[in-house]
Order: sequence, then C-alpha cells, then structure tokens
Amino acid sequence: MKQLVSVKVASAVIAGLGLSIGAVGAVSAATGDMDGTGRNSHNVVTVSDATTSNTANGTNVGVTNNNPQSAASGSAVVEDNDDDAGDAVTGAAGNISDVVVDGSISYASSNGASASAADASGSIANTGRNSANSVTATSTSTTNKTNSTNITVTNNNTQAAQTGNAYVGGNENAGSATTGNASNTSVVSTKFEVTY
Repeated sequence: MKQLVSVKVASAVIAGLGLSIGAVGAVSAATGDMDGTGRNSHNVVTVSDATTSNTANGTNVGVTNNNPQSAASGSAVVEDNDDDAGDAVTGAAGNISDVVVDGSISYASSNGASASAADASGSIANTGRNSANSVTATSTSTTNKTNSTNITVTNNNTQAAQTGNAYVGGNENAGSATTGNASNTSVVSTKFEVTY
C-alpha cells in the first residue's frame, strides 16, 4: 500500500500598496506695480511669494504563513502464519509545501509632487526725474516628504513525521516487515521591494 500526501500552498502576492496625503495645486503669480510718481521721489516695490507642499505616505503590511505538516506511514505486520509467510511493506508518506510571498510597495507617484513657486514680479514706471527706484521680488518653495513603511512577516512551520511499526512474530517461516518513509519538505520565500 502506498500513500502520498501533497500539500501545496498557493503563492501570495501583495503589490502596489500606498497612501498619499497632500496635493500641490495651482499657484497664482504675485505682482507689484507702481506708476506715475513725482520727481525726487523714493519708490520701493517689494514682492514676496512662498509655496509649501507636504506629502506623507504610510504603509503597514502584515503577512502570516501557517503551515502545519504531519506525515505517518502505516505499520507492517507479519504474524501468526502456519505456512511460509510473505513480506509486508507499507508505502511512503510525505508532505511538500512551497510558500512564496513577493511584495512591492511604491511611493514614486505620490513623491513626484513638489511645491512650485509662481514667479514674483514688480515694476516701477513713469517716475519723475531724480527719483530713486527699487524693485525686489522673492520666490520661495518648500517641499516636505515623509515616507513610513512597516512590514511584519511571521512564518509558523510545525512539522511531524513518523514511520509505522514493523512487527514479525508467531510465524513458522516468516518473511520481512518493512515500513515506508515519512518525510516533510517546506520552502518559504518572502521578498518585499520598497521604492521611494
């Protein structure tokens, strides 16, 4: 008698997990203009523009593989035979398990957004003679990006293998008793790729 038990755990794929908070909208230009001042005047135009962008990404991934295995071959008994007894053989029992987790987490699309300051501009026109004119334009952009990734992988792999009993007794001319092999095979592969 031959008994073979095969256990195949399907592969699990976790891909493309991400959360984006914060968006960059259109920014209007800041301008300052002065026109038609008198002579000997002191004219100052100061324009300031500031833009800030905040992006926060947070991802929590948890993977748990529970893979209990148990293999046992039967017993082989040659007992109480008056005539010549033959051989008793039991088949092999085994488990095969293959678990693959291949995950991908990407923040590339959300991290591509950045603050873009509009052009700040100013002008002074048609001033009188002997006037002092000054134009100052300042543009500032600030981009803040925060990425947080927590990955937890737990593999629970309990294995047990037991061969059966082989017994020969009470025979006039006995053969042999042989039990089959009992085995477990388990392969676990876990990979995560994080792209910022």
